[in-house]
Amino acid sequence: MLRNDEVQRHTLLSEMIARASGFSAWLLPSYTRPGGHPPSWLAPIWPSAARRGVIKMVVLVALFCFITWALCTRIPLHPVQGTQQLQQPEQTPHPHPRPEDPFPPTHATDFKIHDPSIIHVDGTYYSYSVGKHILIHQAPSLDGPWKRTGTVLDADSVIPKGDRKAPWAPQTIRHGDTYYCFYAVSNSGCRDSAIGVATSKSPGPGGWTDHGLLVQSGTGKGSDEHPFTSSNTIDPSVLVGEDGQGYLMFGSFWSGIWQVPLDETLLSVAGDARSEARQLVYMEKAPLPASKHPNPLCREPSGARPIEGSFLSYREPWYYLWFSYGKCCKFDTKNLPPPGRE
Repeated sequence: MLRNDEVQRHTLLSEMIARASGFSAWLLPSYTRPGGHPPSWLAPIWPSAARRGVIKMVVLVALFCFITWALCTRIPLHPVQGTQQLQQPEQTPHPHPRPEDPFPPTHATDFKIHDPSIIHVDGTYYSYSVGKHILIHQAPSLDGPWKRTGTVLDADSVIPKGDRKAPWAPQTIRHGDTYYCFYAVSNSGCRDSAIGVATSKSPGPGGWTDHGLLVQSGTGKGSDEHPFTSSNTIDPSVLVGEDGQGYLMFGSFWSGIWQVPLDETLLSVAGDARSEARQLVYMEKAPLPASKHPNPLCREPSGARPIEGSFLSYREPWYYLWFSYGKCCKFDTKNLPPPGRE
């Protein structure tokens, strides 16, 4: 038999548990025998009210743990960050490259433009590119829209060699109040080439004068002089220095990239090209085999040296020479060249 104080203690405990879990009384039936009497063997030590309260509490704890586990598996570990992401406004197309963009956006067009150069004049961008008589496109911004507006030349180049109908790699600059468009004529894979120049008082189509030959290699006047005996006079670029001196850069494969000074008109080589010419870049070891072309002007006996497309820029206090170097494709995957020798 339990003492009175023990009975009172058990009764008080039972009442506290029952009150704490009273809202869940519907979860479990009372643990009693028919007639409402508890099992005789538990009655002395554990009153039925206390027993029901403990069972209900255990069920509630288990249910709480289950719900907590379920929520943890469905909700992200960082709900604050997730909420911030959901609250971000929708991204709208940006008309210009943004500083945080790793690369500026590209815009597909049906324009077939190769080897372009671009200048900016009075709020308008002008693009000059390979095409019949040198194509001109204009746009209010680099982002476009670009519109073809005409050509530099009104007819084929006056230089009687190469692809004179569609001169290559034009570069247009402004010097003083005159615009100069330097271009090349050649046949692909051969160094029987020439560089010409046209001028105009405005950057758009119309009003251009083709002055013709500036320098040439392979055949023709001056091609038997250094450095034109071993170079390929294509891919012209011109920079006028801080002192007003103009320089012409050119070259593709063969003996690399060369530079010659121009006179103050930018229409002729200054002085003696043989003594003034400077070799800026040369590839010592040819990574490509020699061509077997029957024309000696279309093969390099010691192998091909893929280097071309140079241009010079200035940012105080340095001059920077940019150029294309190396082979792009069709490597033997079983015999790849070492890094830097592609």
